[in-house]
Amino acid sequence: MHVDDLRATVTSERVRELVKFECARAAAFIRRPWTRVREDRKRLVAAEIMRAVYFETLKRIERSRYDALTARLRVPRPRQASLRSGSGYGPIKVDAVVIAPGSQA
Repeated sequence: MHVDDLRATVTSERVRELVKFECARAAAFIRRPWTRVREDRKRLVAAEIMRAVYFETLKRIERSRYDALTARLRVPRPRQASLRSGSGYGPIKVDAVVIAPGSQA
C-alpha cells in the first residue's frame, strides 16, 4: 500500500484491508482483560467508559465494511452519554468486562 491510496480518500480494497487489520489489533487490545485491584476500580471507571466508546466506534467501522475514509464514523453523543450513565443500555459492557456506573465493582 502506498500513501497515495490514503491521500485519495477513496476506500480501495487495499485501504479496507489495512483498516480491517488495524481494527482487529485494536479490538484485541480492548478485549484484553485488565487486572484490577479493589482500590483501583473506582479510579478506572473513566478508562472503562473510554474503552466502551472505542469499542462502539470499532463496531461502527466494521459495519461500514471498513470505509473509514469516506463514511462519517463516530459514536453519537446520546449513545456516548448512555455508555457513561448506563441509562437505556444497562451497565457498560465490552465482551466480558462489565462496570456499572457508580458501583464499587
